[in-house]
Amino acid sequence: MATLWRTALLLALATRAAAGAPAGPTVEGAAEEDSVRRLYRTALDLFQNGDFQASATVFERIYARAPAEEMLIYNVGASYDKAGDRPAAIEWFKRYLATGARTNEAELARGRLVVLAAPASGSLPAPAPMAPFLIEAATGHTHATRLVFEGRRYVLIGVGAHPQKDFSIGLLVDEAAARLDFPRLRTAAGGADHASLTRGDIAARWVVNGPFGKAARLHFSRDVAASQMRESCRALLAPVLAPAASPDLRRDAEQFLALIDDTRAGDAWVIRTTPAGELFIERDGGRRSAPINPRLIIEWWNLWLGDSPMSPDLKKNLFDRIEILGG
Repeated sequence: MATLWRTALLLALATRAAAGAPAGPTVEGAAEEDSVRRLYRTALDLFQNGDFQASATVFERIYARAPAEEMLIYNVGASYDKAGDRPAAIEWFKRYLATGARTNEAELARGRLVVLAAPASGSLPAPAPMAPFLIEAATGHTHATRLVFEGRRYVLIGVGAHPQKDFSIGLLVDEAAARLDFPRLRTAAGGADHASLTRGDIAARWVVNGPFGKAARLHFSRDVAASQMRESCRALLAPVLAPAASPDLRRDAEQFLALIDDTRAGDAWVIRTTPAGELFIERDGGRRSAPINPRLIIEWWNLWLGDSPMSPDLKKNLFDRIEILGG
């Protein structure tokens, strides 16, 4: 789901608020302050406490008093999104994009609009017939061709193995949302056949930047120490950990690496991302969350699918079935 934009807007709003301006209507006593700055803090508190409908109402009141602050439009949409009010979330996300904003939040809004426009998994047409499992040849590991995460059906588009066969990996995407966006890939590739779709890096860039959920399922062949996994990932994430990278990005990447712990032969992990900028590691029935950072998600997928991936052969194999999205 979408997250909130929260930077120095408090000060900007406070300076724009007219002295003595009346307070907005009360929302269960939360919006009685006559200061826009306090209203904004109230809206944040409501959001953080899970009262998303109320936070949407307060953000709307703030926007009415500070219409020049376009990011408030995004916050209203994010609140409605979390509240489960799909029509209102779609309306406000579209209003935000109509401002022409070129921000990370604009990309999140586009991603959420794709997901919100997709039918719920329960209303999807029957999936195209396919074998329920696929065997990764180098390791012999079995990968399910469809999995469900948070009520959404994901489909396997390829499998491959680590160069030393430490693990195999299956790449899955949110089936409904990826199918909706598939025409964009087909147009860029000049066709929907396997050869066209896998020519160059067209498919890789589409998956990395696509407005749909993605999941990597790792099946381990041997014990791997957390330190070894972290150092391997650290080397490939070097650009975001370098001094030249933004401090926020470096911090979030380090926090993500800290989520990686020891693994045993036979373990299976799912590392999953959402269009809202969320990144999860799921294993042993539990889930750990990295900080929300859309740039970190792009760099994570570039680790496997970018210009300098962990293994070019592995990257190629992860698109072996991508044409099924056009079926």
